[in-house]
Amino acid sequence: MLGQSFLATMLAIVVGLPSLAWPKEPGLHPGSMAYLEIQVDGRQVEILFKPQGITLAEVPQLAALDLDQDGHFSGGEIHAGWPLLKPYLESGLALSVEEKILPLEFADYVFLDREGEVMAEESPASFARLQLSASLLAETEVRELEVAYGLFFEEGNPDHKVALSVAGLSPKTQHVLLDREISSMAFPLAGTYPSGPAFLAYSRLGFEHVLEGFDHLAFLLALLFGIAGWRALVTAVTAFTLAHSLTLSLSALNLFRLAPEIVEPGISLSIVLVLWLHLALGPTRARAWAPAFAFGLLHGFGFAGVLGEIGLPPEQRLGALFGFNLGVEIGQLAFLLPVAAASTALGRWLPPDRRREWRRGAAAMLATLGLYLSANIMQQSWALQSWPSWPEDLRGLPFAAGLSLLLALVLGRRRDPEGFPLLPVLGFSVLLYGLFLAGRVLGS
Repeated sequence: MLGQSFLATMLAIVVGLPSLAWPKEPGLHPGSMAYLEIQVDGRQVEILFKPQGITLAEVPQLAALDLDQDGHFSGGEIHAGWPLLKPYLESGLALSVEEKILPLEFADYVFLDREGEVMAEESPASFARLQLSASLLAETEVRELEVAYGLFFEEGNPDHKVALSVAGLSPKTQHVLLDREISSMAFPLAGTYPSGPAFLAYSRLGFEHVLEGFDHLAFLLALLFGIAGWRALVTAVTAFTLAHSLTLSLSALNLFRLAPEIVEPGISLSIVLVLWLHLALGPTRARAWAPAFAFGLLHGFGFAGVLGEIGLPPEQRLGALFGFNLGVEIGQLAFLLPVAAASTALGRWLPPDRRREWRRGAAAMLATLGLYLSANIMQQSWALQSWPSWPEDLRGLPFAAGLSLLLALVLGRRRDPEGFPLLPVLGFSVLLYGLFLAGRVLGS
């Protein structure tokens, strides 16, 4: 029977390990996806290549471009490092006509924002993608074209993928996804290339993203503190799924969006709000499906932000979107079901007093993670550069202090349904937060 023992030891382990391993810059983790668009017209072959800026920054051979060593490339750094970047990109792409490789030279490049639009600034501080263009001329009319792609797989991101589209060799533009396993393709394709590869590739991206996103997983754990049985679990997961599927689809199809400055801090704060709500109400009185649906709408915009950075392949948008959404659901279940099963088994073994102790300890650890995420993401999203000489992990400290004070005022003398005051749990989580920051600073 699932009850107040639902989270027990397993929750403490699942919450504690991610908090110890949390990176210095928490946030969304986009998949590595480039776009390669090829237009064939007689002997002429036009190329547009659009790699992500973050993918370029992952390549060790290009580390010299990062002049300020912040882990990202600015427009100025791209300009300064163009003599190094240009031959690297050209070396990983080969187009062949009748087994003869066409000479490739990128002639120009521009910077793209997250919407895929060309940025007005010539040297932006940050950008989503670099768009490179090239014109190739074959000796004869191009009727067949072989494309081989070898960038980033070995020296950058082994999970990198490229969405390749070729127009002009068949009545309709043909689309494929290339990856480390399938890195070359001959065009025109025989028949209509199925949407299966895009569906499967985006399913994997959705699965990987949700399991890498500690903020989404932490929110699911916060929901579990308000769940008293398997029926309540199914209801809450269903509500969360419906909500984030709705906003993910609306945003991915450009029908409605929210700014990342609202979405990302909101997601981290949802962990804190839902956790303390469920601690105050207890699993019997709580209705976890309600916050699951309400905050699921916000989490859907978070998923869409990642999908927006990856992009959807043209003419396969719906299949890719459905695949990404399905991958997210499978990832959630892959996380939740083992936690639920293990916690149920352990709950039957632990005596009641120990169950309550583990529940409060796990709550304090999850509250610590929520506090850390909320403080750092608010500081990063709102671009507040207070105390710039402080270590990076300490820059969110003012937000953490303010949020802790606000929670202390709200909780006051409130107790959980068993009569235990909530303020000591908050105090313990703040203590853990301080120890965690000290460890991060001393270990850096």
